[in-house]
Amino acid sequence: MITKPRIRRNPEEARALILAAAGKRLEEHGLRGLNIKDVADDSGIKHGTLLHHFGSAEGMRRALLAKLSEELISDMSSILNSDAAPEIVFVELFRLMSQTGQTKLLAWRALEEDSDIVSKEEIASIDLIEHIVQRVAERIKGKDVDLARNLIFLALSSAVGWGICGPTLMSTLGMTASQQDQFPAWVGEQLPKLI
Repeated sequence: MITKPRIRRNPEEARALILAAAGKRLEEHGLRGLNIKDVADDSGIKHGTLLHHFGSAEGMRRALLAKLSEELISDMSSILNSDAAPEIVFVELFRLMSQTGQTKLLAWRALEEDSDIVSKEEIASIDLIEHIVQRVAERIKGKDVDLARNLIFLALSSAVGWGICGPTLMSTLGMTASQQDQFPAWVGEQLPKLI
């Protein structure tokens, strides 16, 4: 029997490798792909090592959500700090929220957990949402914060819905692949009409 040579990694490298494999599995296989055995196999790390770093599949999912949230916050901050028009901001926010595995992971957590539990990552997300509200309000004539909140809610609700069941629902509605691809831009075009 041929055994692979053991590769020594520090804890941060091992966690990063595991989370990269978990993120790829989430994109390719959805939530079903986030199991200990398959993530361990894909990362080239033993099952026991993965459990040592995360404790359970739940712990791994939480860590993945935290990593995806950090990436999302960074990407959103870049968009918000640009001088783009509000409709471009909405399209980019829609794209980020709908086309990442984070949406499905957030939906899974919402269905599985007590909604009264708020993690550090969720607090950071709340701060980010308030930052988004303020930045969008600055770009609206009259700086209407309530209107900004409503527009953001509409855009993010559409994005989350798209991320969870969009392609299936759109196919059921008879929308072509081209129409599906254009949906984020269409939402972005509609929002300024509400201002």
